[in-house]
Amino acid sequence: MKNDSENYDLVLVVEYFRATTVYLSVIKSLALKFSIGIYQVEIYENDAGKNDSAQVEFVNECVRLGANEIISKTVETKVLLIPQRPLNDNVIHDLHERFNAKTTVLLLGFAFAGLKKQDAILECFNFKKVYAVDKEFLDFLLKKRGGEKKYKNIDIVEVGLPYGKYSVLGKFSADYILAIPTPFSFPYELDKWKFLNAVEIIISKIDVNDVIVHKPHNGSDRDQFSSPTFRAILKKLKYFPGSIYLIKLVIRYFPILSLQNLLAKLYTAFLYERVLKRTISMEQAGGFPYFAMEAYLPGVKKGVIGGTSNTMWGTLYYRLPFFNCVDILSQKRNGKNKLYGNKRADKYLELNLQYFMIPYCNGRMEFDETLWSIPSDGSRSGDLIKELRREILEVRKQS
Repeated sequence: MKNDSENYDLVLVVEYFRATTVYLSVIKSLALKFSIGIYQVEIYENDAGKNDSAQVEFVNECVRLGANEIISKTVETKVLLIPQRPLNDNVIHDLHERFNAKTTVLLLGFAFAGLKKQDAILECFNFKKVYAVDKEFLDFLLKKRGGEKKYKNIDIVEVGLPYGKYSVLGKFSADYILAIPTPFSFPYELDKWKFLNAVEIIISKIDVNDVIVHKPHNGSDRDQFSSPTFRAILKKLKYFPGSIYLIKLVIRYFPILSLQNLLAKLYTAFLYERVLKRTISMEQAGGFPYFAMEAYLPGVKKGVIGGTSNTMWGTLYYRLPFFNCVDILSQKRNGKNKLYGNKRADKYLELNLQYFMIPYCNGRMEFDETLWSIPSDGSRSGDLIKELRREILEVRKQS
């Protein structure tokens, strides 16, 4: 039976797995010399249930790498690391009650600075310091969102990404990754068609012996482009030559909007399955779909095929060519009845792209290497693992 109290050098708080892939590098690098605990808290309502299996797999991988899953009611720790996420009130109370930490630090989200829900955590704990991926980008977001005051007296340490120096790749290897972008890239179904058609053009120019790995968005199976129902229908349509052409005609001319929408999604699934025939899965390449995309970039040899997403910054950071297949400038992003509803893309993706936008490739496998200078020098020289080691050793000296 577990003791009622435990003691650690470092405790990592896990909420939604997508925000904490860096924990894998931290645990793998520090677990041999320091005791590390991992504590799963309740996931904020907006993300609860999105990908429960990936959540479990992520925590299991943390344990496999050397962390100990915490279930004790009281825990002593030298350093408590909390991710910048909107936490429920009961989670905040639990963290205060359960953990006696000598030092509490915050892992900032890559593009969260200045967002009210995300910044609320700054007022809930007495953070000694916060870790930022790219401080120049953070400053840009704060200026645009008017959030400079909240960060004015905070000790911000720039740490970049750890996956190059502290790899979690395992056996993973790829010539290219097809990185499916955020749904914010596609205001309408037609925009998905354009993306997939552009991807096909790029893929057609790649050597047939090169390995292209499919990386789903958000650790899911088939992203927003398909469903088991549509895949089953497509299998049956194979027996009816020309059926896809007829579907396109109905989409264009049939007046019943609901039918048009249904068939449009079916055609998206058709294009998607056609693209995937040229790829292999993350598992086949020796990886896990629930790791953040950035963790795999050091293992990519030739480039990334994708769309408008934060992955752009990661490829710039690791100096990889990125072939953007989303022509965001030609989209009707201010129209009505968008696929992502009333969510404000201008406050999230579109704002980020003002800082690190990689232009539409227009079917060309060309890349402007001057864009690699966008990530700050501080982000490239920063080191999260070194910072955490320093914090642990500093507390030890004071004890």
